[in-house]
Amino acid sequence: MTPAGPVRVYACFDPAHDADLHALLARQCVAPGSSLSLVDWSREETPHPHWEERLRERMAHVDVVVVICGEHTESAPNVSRELLIAKERGKPYVLLWGRRAGACTRPAGARADDCFYTWIWDIFAAQVRLAGRKREP
Repeated sequence: MTPAGPVRVYACFDPAHDADLHALLARQCVAPGSSLSLVDWSREETPHPHWEERLRERMAHVDVVVVICGEHTESAPNVSRELLIAKERGKPYVLLWGRRAGACTRPAGARADDCFYTWIWDIFAAQVRLAGRKREP
């Protein structure tokens, strides 16, 4: 991330249940004035021999991982694995409470003291920018 450039975001989510939330995040990231750039995201695929290697390569090009949390996130194996790889790579991550009326869950591997951030764009975007700055040298 450059001082004036957008924060490059990887969106981690459960494609089976929360594709609508991913689409909403993607629209908000391209809205005028957004300082976030959604450059990669979860894919619904069966793990294969090179799956983790390719995911690590894709995560190398982002500043922050955003975990979109829905009602089934704790049981989504791809979300847990992606979060583990983000942690291994030293990527900061932010948990986004995806459904206002739902009981959103943390992915396996998230710390108990990780904060959920409400989907109020200005607050959430500020938290993502802050997480991205923490990685800068």
